[in-house]
Amino acid sequence: MGFSLYFVSDRPDRVTRRHQLHKNDCTQLPAPEQMTCVGYYGNHDEALMHAKEIYANVEGCSHCFSQLVEPVS
Repeated sequence: MGFSLYFVSDRPDRVTRRHQLHKNDCTQLPAPEQMTCVGYYGNHDEALMHAKEIYANVEGCSHCFSQLVEPVS
């Protein structure tokens, strides 16, 4: 089982108003001073759960989690 490093943006998305959770290799990763390290996790759900302890309104980045992101209602 592989682990990935995750980051959460400190600024909410302009459209969804939610903070974005990114994997460390995401092409849309914010600048280092605009994100918080969430840590190493074995899957997206674990990382998202921890990120929600930092910011309540978090969603997976649509670029690095396109198959996992649910539509915002």
